[in-house]
Amino acid sequence: MHSAQSTTEEHVTLREVAGCVCCTGQVALRTALVKMLRGFAPQRLLIEASAAAQPAALLRLLREPGIANALELRSTLCVVDTKQLGDSRYLQNDVYREQITSADAIYLSKTDAMTPAERLSAHTQLQALRSDAVVVFHDSERFDVGLLDIGSKA
Repeated sequence: MHSAQSTTEEHVTLREVAGCVCCTGQVALRTALVKMLRGFAPQRLLIEASAAAQPAALLRLLREPGIANALELRSTLCVVDTKQLGDSRYLQNDVYREQITSADAIYLSKTDAMTPAERLSAHTQLQALRSDAVVVFHDSERFDVGLLDIGSKA
């Protein structure tokens, strides 16, 4: 879990929560969130879940009354390695598919060597899983921070 608070100077606070946010780490995550929200009142909170995380469990936690009253969930972002799209083991994995289908924005990494045909194929595959998601091809080192608010525009 990552928290960022901006003032006139940038201030970033990082917290790591051990355990799975779907099960064993839920209490630890809830506790860390409450402490952070009360102690820092961050302007932005980023949670980076593991590749095995089930988004539905994390979203349920963020929508609990005590937490949902203290923060505004703006978007979910899924980072996808382009090589995984060509591997049926990933696309047939329920958790992998859930991560993509629950995302407001899908951020494709390692895209600089992709041909236009490969880009079209990747975009088509992802749109078939989540038609209303924004698909972004990462071709530079810069991250479009506007993606962090994409879900709040829906």
